[in-house]
Amino acid sequence: MPSPLLLAALSITAAPALIYVLVCLVYGYPLLLISRLVDLLKLLFHLKGKARQCRLEPTWTVEAAWNARVKASADHPFMTQILSSTTSKTLTYKQVDDLASSISRAASSILRSFPGGVRGASSSRVVAIMMPSCVEYVACWMGLLKLRVTSGLINTNLSGAPFVHAVVTAVGTDGGLLIVSKRYLAVATDSKVRSGSRSGHAVKAVTQ
Repeated sequence: MPSPLLLAALSITAAPALIYVLVCLVYGYPLLLISRLVDLLKLLFHLKGKARQCRLEPTWTVEAAWNARVKASADHPFMTQILSSTTSKTLTYKQVDDLASSISRAASSILRSFPGGVRGASSSRVVAIMMPSCVEYVACWMGLLKLRVTSGLINTNLSGAPFVHAVVTAVGTDGGLLIVSKRYLAVATDSKVRSGSRSGHAVKAVTQ
């Protein structure tokens, strides 16, 4: 007969799975959606651990960790984007890294035309990103990391004057770059937005 300690351990490990199945059956949630939420929670706990590692190891960087992971797990799945209730899109580490590298090269060629070049006049260039939650969003962030450029994440609910304020605050007063999804291109090119931009705040918007 198994020992009480073993039975207790089995019940502890089996309980979350049992609760998970019961919730799916009672509320009718798709198992795929619930599993993705569980994966997200795991990722958040992983990032929390990495943040603690950053405090203990000042030389640790996201870029170095990413490059090491791509080298070790190039063909392994990195992330899956749920497109609908029945379809999804999965990219490997190498595919996302290749996309990030192409975005990095495109951003570099554009930023060279701005004052201070790629890194900016004060070596603290910020590029604004306005995109929905998608694989390309992560690739943009990683691509800018390759340039040692900071990403300024713009709320997709903004428009008009609040949108102008958010972008100008992110990229600074010397002009800058906004990477925007085609879904929000109308917001970035709206005539009211352009007329609301103050002199000297030239922001170049490119779609991804």
